[in-house]
Amino acid sequence: MKAYLRKIAEWLEKRRLMLLFSFVWSLAIASVIVVSYWLLYVVHPEITLSGILIYTESGTYVPSIVPAGYMIILAASLIVGLFLVDFERVVVGWVASTFLSFSIAVFGSFLFVWFILGVGQNPIILAVGGRALTLVFEKVSLNVFRMFFPIVPLACLLTSIFGAIVRSIIQPSVES
Repeated sequence: MKAYLRKIAEWLEKRRLMLLFSFVWSLAIASVIVVSYWLLYVVHPEITLSGILIYTESGTYVPSIVPAGYMIILAASLIVGLFLVDFERVVVGWVASTFLSFSIAVFGSFLFVWFILGVGQNPIILAVGGRALTLVFEKVSLNVFRMFFPIVPLACLLTSIFGAIVRSIIQPSVES
């Protein structure tokens, strides 16, 4: 058991920088998505009064990432690419950050809808029981999915690879 824990510790130590950058990258992407979700309800407060709290497919009330959010995502991806340099590290970090940022964004948006918007305090929804919880989670997941895929992961991958290429041109002797 000790040898196994030692191997895990060595593995984490070797990949410390990549894990740190992937985690911060994921948090940046997820926070942009959650803030974009929140901005929909700030810009259009009438939707909280009319009962449209969870899910819309078309029209004015579809959650979407604001242009400044895309700039933050691209800047974070470029910085990660500049620091990770190695193509393999960039791709592994991108895969990890894609899954992690989507999961964090869904969870954060769900908490926003359930607690901040007060969906969890509605007695009608609470009377439905566990089905209401899964329904809200499902609808929030769909909204986040629409904001996230395919633009955000593709832009992150391309920008981080661009950052790695720029770093290798500027400083070709960098050892990863």
